[in-house]
Amino acid sequence: MLETLIAAIMVASLIVYALMGGADYGGGMWDLLASGSRAKRQRQAIVEAIAPIWEANHVWLILVIVLLFSGFPRALSAIMIALHIPITAMLIGIVLRGSAFVFRKYDSTEDAVQRRWSTIFGIASFFTPFFQGLTLGALTTGNIHLVGDQVTTGFFAGWLTPFALTCGLFALALFALICAETKTNLSVGDSSR
Repeated sequence: MLETLIAAIMVASLIVYALMGGADYGGGMWDLLASGSRAKRQRQAIVEAIAPIWEANHVWLILVIVLLFSGFPRALSAIMIALHIPITAMLIGIVLRGSAFVFRKYDSTEDAVQRRWSTIFGIASFFTPFFQGLTLGALTTGNIHLVGDQVTTGFFAGWLTPFALTCGLFALALFALICAETKTNLSVGDSSR
């Protein structure tokens, strides 16, 4: 019963992370793709939309990891061993993205500096959710095998499959759509005032 409760809380936390963090990552994707004479205004609108919650989004991911560690330590061990390459890539993306977001706000306002931080922020906004989707896809392939507590399938099993790669691409599309829908709904709400 306790395991089911922990698993249910983990699933709910992942859903909240996907919705809130997905809009956040999608904003970073749209930030990278902003172009033309309105690009600066588009980027400013994205910053205003995600700034209030972007720091809190990863709390949900941390909660999932803590619950996984507390409730299913053997599973966490196997996941971290088998998928350490995509998980490390995801964590690097999270750090780069957060750092670039902050440095863009507080560093020099010169155009070249702002473009550099915006590029890093945008690339990390594509990179990170791709590896999040890929990792989730890899877990569902069934290609990661254990004997006792030892991972026997190596470090590339599961996450280099077409299914896992497709899950990574799906995460990108989903997060971009969540952001676009959120922004569209906010715009419609603002225009009716």
